[in-house]
Amino acid sequence: MATLSAVDSSSGVQELSLWDLRPLTASPGSSSLQPSATTPIPAGDAQHRICYNPDDPSELLTNGRRRAYFWRSQLPGSSLISYHSPPLRAGDFHQEIGDFL
Repeated sequence: MATLSAVDSSSGVQELSLWDLRPLTASPGSSSLQPSATTPIPAGDAQHRICYNPDDPSELLTNGRRRAYFWRSQLPGSSLISYHSPPLRAGDFHQEIGDFL
């Protein structure tokens, strides 16, 4: 499972966290679940939505109003998450673009 934090009002930081929920099924009632990986999202465009690649659960897409990030968790059990966010310009599209929401 993946979650996006709210943007912290004092620091401006937003985080993407990945969670392994298997421990919950192994020991029901356990309340010590922690994210298996957490990474800060670059500032500038709060992300609002997460989508998984249905063919590869290690790949995610998040998007905000003007920016999309393609994320990949490196290895099973690894805390490393990398991303790519290609620059987009209005000229890249054949029509007027607006917000991604």
